[in-house]
Formats: sequence, structure tokens, C-alpha cells
Amino acid sequence: MSRAARAYFGAMLGALLTLFWHPISRPFLWNGFSHWGASAVARSTPLIAGNLVRLPVPKSELDASLWLQAGSERLWVHRPPSDADRENLVLVARNAAVHEPENAYWRQMEAVFLGSLGRQEEARKAWVQAAKAVRWNDYQSVRLLGVREELAREEGSRLAWQLAFALRLRSSANAQAIRSFSRQVVSGTDLVSPAGLETRWASVMNARLMRDGARSIETGQTAAEMMEAASHPAGLPVARSHRVLLLARYDLINALMAAGMSERSNQVNRAYDSNDSWIALTRRVDTQEFADMSILGALATATVPSALLAVAALGAILWMVGTIVHRSAVVRQLLAPPAAPALGVVFAVLAYLATGLVLAAIAVVLCFAFLVFTPPRVRSLTPDELGPLFRFILALLGMAIASTFGAFIASLSTPACELLFLIGVPREYYGGSTLFLGLSGIVLGLLLLISPGWALAQRIATPKVVGVAMRDLGCGLCAVCLGLAVVSAPAAVYADRVLNQNLQMLVENEPNYHLLQ
Repeated sequence: MSRAARAYFGAMLGALLTLFWHPISRPFLWNGFSHWGASAVARSTPLIAGNLVRLPVPKSELDASLWLQAGSERLWVHRPPSDADRENLVLVARNAAVHEPENAYWRQMEAVFLGSLGRQEEARKAWVQAAKAVRWNDYQSVRLLGVREELAREEGSRLAWQLAFALRLRSSANAQAIRSFSRQVVSGTDLVSPAGLETRWASVMNARLMRDGARSIETGQTAAEMMEAASHPAGLPVARSHRVLLLARYDLINALMAAGMSERSNQVNRAYDSNDSWIALTRRVDTQEFADMSILGALATATVPSALLAVAALGAILWMVGTIVHRSAVVRQLLAPPAAPALGVVFAVLAYLATGLVLAAIAVVLCFAFLVFTPPRVRSLTPDELGPLFRFILALLGMAIASTFGAFIASLSTPACELLFLIGVPREYYGGSTLFLGLSGIVLGLLLLISPGWALAQRIATPKVVGVAMRDLGCGLCAVCLGLAVVSAPAAVYADRVLNQNLQMLVENEPNYHLLQ
């Protein structure tokens, strides 16, 4: 090894030790080795309704929020809860409204479950009462931030992927249930009777409260649509023009004014004006694409540095093994017949046990079988370097191994197991998948395929070529990936901090984040 190479590896190892020593950068290099598989917290935390067999006794707003979300999800997926369960949900919503009367959410949900029980008059009264509140909060953001804190405690560090996971847990089932009830209660009203006008006014006000208090774009859009539907006359067809919708708005505003409800008429007019602004500002936002990009960014910052470090470690092992093969005549005998085919059988069995793939095992046997081809006469002086073309081929193999083995290590990590499912990646690509590991083995096996051909062309013993190939490939992998790991760790720290700030704002209040950008 040259002095320049020694200086490079010394500098990289020193930088790596410094990054490991610092508590901010350490997780980005170490978590890929210490946190594998699905998160136990994500499967057990009581803050996620899907984890609970039995809901807790509602003692706080968070518990009440959990109850009502679970009930809404049952309604939305057409598995309605029993009448007794709906009675309990009504009681939970009423008790929460007593403790927090200014929050319209509780009365709205009370109306939803009363309506599902067929108690329409009670539901309408709760609906009107909800419209007189001053704010709307379903407490999902608080629970999602609590999930993030539990994930951070489990992992020992606060990383952006935890917020990305929490963001995708947000449910719109409660908003859909409220909109469904609003359509139901409006469909039976007119623009003449005081009760009908009051119900439509209440629907507009409830929609405004939900839209302004929504912590997600989807919930806000649902509220905006609910407000538009509150002015529709009975029997309005699905295919409708903007002119018809605008006239329907003014019909409601004028009807309220004619009935002596001037204050309510002004409230409805202001609500529709603000609704147009809200729709115009949020229509440009592709929340799904933005969330997916944030998830991929958070996943990259959490896994890339440690994956590169794992590839560098693999390269160091290949470098060491290749050096031993190159220098030791005894070891080279294992790569010559008849030992090589027997060794291939052993590695084939190990490959099958590791991957469960029969074809991978067969490929390993064939790769070792190719080692029986060796030139009948070899040079008396074997060159230590095999030329630029050979190095180019090794560089291509090195990139392939870095990609496949790095992907395998990254796919084992907890962030990958929790986030890739959320963006629709098939299960066979992560969480211990043997696909990338098998591909890495196949690429390594190509070394044993190209070595006999190179040995025959250069009149060098095949085991000697194998040793040089493994040594040079391992050295290159170790040098490049070690440098990339050292460089990527600080970059990941910075990128993760930016993603943390953005995702924190998205979880707390997604509409506010997008409207301020």
C-alpha cells in the first residue's frame, strides 16, 4: 500500500471515529446495525387505535379522540359498531363536550353517532350546538406526536423517519363520517322553514370550523366540500355548473336574510368567501406526492450512511481474504481442483440456507466449477496488477455489489420496515428479503466466472487471479464506500434536521405548512 493510500485510510478512519463519538452523527452510522426489523412500539403503542383489542377507559381528550376515531373508522369501512357501542360513543362525545364546550368536534361526533342510531332530532340539536363553538380539534396531531416520541425513545434518537411514519397514520375517517352526516341532515331540509334554515346554517358553520381547525389538507378539503353541499337544493344533480352552485349559495344567504336572520346570513356569506380562498390556495398542493418524497428523504438519511459503512466492511473482508489467497499457496489450493467444486457445494448449501433460492445455490456451484479451468502452463513471473480493463470490470462489479448489498442492509433497518409499506413497496423487497442478498452473491460469483477466462488469456494460475480480483475489488469497495460513509453522515445530519422541521410542521398542522410556503 502506498503512502497516499495509508494517509487516506488513516484520515477516513479518524473521521469515522469522530463521527461515531459525536452523539448527533452516531445514530446515522450505527442504527443500520443495531435496529433491524419492525418497530415493537409501532405494533404496541396505545396511541394507535389499530393496536388495541379493547379501547381504554376515556379519562382525557386523547382517550376520547381515540374512541371517536375508532368508531368513525368502523362506520367508514361499513363494519358499523353495535347499538350499545354507539351509545357508548355518544356518551364519550358528550362528556368530552362538557369538559371542552368550545371544541365543535365533540358535538359533531355526538351528532354522527346519534344519527347512526336513528335519533335524528337529538342529532340535529347536537349539530346546531356544535355550530356555536369557536374551534375544532380532533387531537390526532397530539396523538401522532406522541407516537413519534415513543419511537424516538425506542431508537434512542429523534430522526425524521419517525415523523414520516406518524404523518402517514393520520386518518380522515372522522371527517368523512361528519361529511356523511352533514349530507344526510341537509338532504331533508328546505330554504323556507326556520328549522331547515337553522340546520343549513349549522352545516355551513360546522364546515367552517372543521376546515379552519383541520390539521390535514384532506380533512380541510372534506370540510370545504361539506360547506358547498350545505347550500345545495334537494335533488340537485351530480353534474352541476359553477353558476348553479353560486346561485345555490346566494339562495341560502338571501333566505336567511328574508327570515330575519341577518347575522347568520352574514356569517354564511363570509364563510363561503373564505372557502373560495382556501380551495384556491390548497388546490395546487399535491399532498400525496409531497408526503411520499418526504418519506423517501427521511428513509435515505436514516439508512444510507450505515449501508455504505456495511458495504465498506464487506469490502474490507474481501480485501483481507483476497490478500490471503494471493499470498498463501496453501489457501490457493482450495480454489483449484478437486477442492474447488467441493467448496462450491458447501457454499451452495450456505447460499440456499441464507436465501431459500434453489437457483442461487445452483449458480454458486457452477461458479466454483469454473475454477477447474486453468492454463496448462503459467508464467514464471506473475504480475501483481492485471491491467486497466480488469480494473474496469472490477469497478462495474463493485458498483453492483455496493448497490445490492447496500440495499439489503438498508431494507433490514427499522425505518425501511415501517416506511416502505406506507408508500406501497411490496413486502418481498424489505424486512430481511433475500432478493438483494441473492443478487449480491450472484455478483460476487461473477468474480469466479471472469477469473478463469482472464487466467487463460494471461497465462496466470486461476487461483492467483481470483486472489488479485478479490483483493482489488475489496480494496476499492472499502476505500470508496468508507469515504462516502464519512461524507454522507454529516450530509444526512443536515438533511434529516431540515426534514425534521418540515415533517414536524406537517404533523402539527399540514394546511398551515403548505399555505405558508
